[in-house]
Amino acid sequence: MWRYGSIRIDADGNALHAGAASLDVEHLGQVEILHRADYRRRLGIGADARAHLVTRPYLDRGVLVHVRDDSDPTPYWLISSRRPEALAAALGHTVPTSEEVTHVEEVQE
Repeated sequence: MWRYGSIRIDADGNALHAGAASLDVEHLGQVEILHRADYRRRLGIGADARAHLVTRPYLDRGVLVHVRDDSDPTPYWLISSRRPEALAAALGHTVPTSEEVTHVEEVQE
């Protein structure tokens, strides 16, 4: 059977599961919520070839999960998601307060 775009992503108390891969909680690092511009940059010129990608071409947002495991050459997982805030929250990410947020303006050319 052929299925398009059906990837199961699950975060339980033991691991992050994305497709057939899993990352134990003790190896979960910082979680970043990425919206369109940052997500696309991480897929393009800002990508690391060693990263584990679980992406879907029709989604333009997701989360970046840093890997804290010295024996694993994978620096991070990039996972597309329709609800990146909910996925990040399930991974223990908390939204920074307004004092912690740095304002960045996009320059349009």
